[in-house]
Amino acid sequence: MAEPALSVVICTHQRPADLERCLTGVAALRRECEVIVVDSASSPPCEPLVRSFEDRVAGLRYVYESEPGLSRARNAGIAATSCPVIAFLDRSEEHTSELQSHH
Repeated sequence: MAEPALSVVICTHQRPADLERCLTGVAALRRECEVIVVDSASSPPCEPLVRSFEDRVAGLRYVYESEPGLSRARNAGIAATSCPVIAFLDRSEEHTSELQSHH
């Protein structure tokens, strides 16, 4: 199987319910993609929540950014990607249908 061509970077800070909805939406995608969650200094960290989706989201990775800030989180996500195309989801599952439709 070919490597995915799309990285999805999800940046989050102190919004576990929004992150859970977003990951649920990503888990429903039929498209193969690399998924990176960047936790922007949440306290407590959202790593346990992200790990709970590992069996439903192939290619899921967790990155903790110790300093808060969306730009910092996005840069950390870019640094962690390995795909040529990057899509950012900041905390809402509503955009996952758009990811599904772009081939």
